[in-house]
Amino acid sequence: FGQPTDDESIRKWGSSPGSLPTGLTLVGGRLFVGDFTGQRVLEFDVGTGAVIGELAGVTGRFSALAAGVSKAVVPYVLRLEPVEERLAADGRVELVVRARLYDGGERLMHTNDHTRILFAVAGGEEQTVQVNSGEAEAVFALDPGSEVRIEARVLGLETVILVRRIVAPATHVMMHFTETTERLIEVEIELFDGTDNLAIEDTSAVYFSVLRGLGVIVGPALEGKARTWVQVEGRDTDLVVAARVRSIIHSAGFQVSAVANTSPAAAGGLAVSARRLGGRDQFPPAPPTQVQALRQQDQVEIRWALSHSSECQ
Repeated sequence: FGQPTDDESIRKWGSSPGSLPTGLTLVGGRLFVGDFTGQRVLEFDVGTGAVIGELAGVTGRFSALAAGVSKAVVPYVLRLEPVEERLAADGRVELVVRARLYDGGERLMHTNDHTRILFAVAGGEEQTVQVNSGEAEAVFALDPGSEVRIEARVLGLETVILVRRIVAPATHVMMHFTETTERLIEVEIELFDGTDNLAIEDTSAVYFSVLRGLGVIVGPALEGKARTWVQVEGRDTDLVVAARVRSIIHSAGFQVSAVANTSPAAAGGLAVSARRLGGRDQFPPAPPTQVQALRQQDQVEIRWALSHSSECQ
């Protein structure tokens, strides 16, 4: 705060009729005084105490004035990010968003617990949330498949915007069976949203369980579809498979008829584990050992020993 050095000047502007001085500052030889009664800021001549004029564009009741160097960059940053989408009981999607306050050093302002953040959906709902430990969350119920624009605002900071397409999650599934060679049945499910279109954006994990027969479990859906393969015991085998996507469970039966009664060894040595697998890796097995090539008249017989990582458990 600046202080005028001329006591006579202070007495002159302090006794100006119709004003109640409630704050002052000296900026570059210019004396500014807050006029509480007139709700304005007046400029005085430091030497004479005469009123030069009013500070343009400023109104209101002032209790103090301050001067300093303005900065083009605000030392605090507001950021907005999506947290999760979840399907509500009414078929709408609840989108959780989080806004965080950072200081100039990109550190979360954990001690900030008084700022209020306004969350708003363009053309729709608004929520004001109190910041806790530098962040605040809001939940909006939105229509599946819609594109929304969400804003987060804090007074004095730049507004941040999040544009997001709301996933249309699967609400029901259909299952298909296809007989293949080597005693394998391909099981495929299709995921459909509430509009009966393929839920191509729903990447929820799909879990298969074989209620009768032998099978494996695979992971997330791809473009609205997921599949697994089931090893069956032979012809006339009743196969029952269940698929679960979140809380949606679908099961179906299949009568095997076209698969020949051949052993796994005769079908090329393929065996499928009955254990449920948590996932798959992308690492190739070690090469086989003891490779031998034996020429027998008009053909060549190749023999080898499988590595431990090549063997199916």
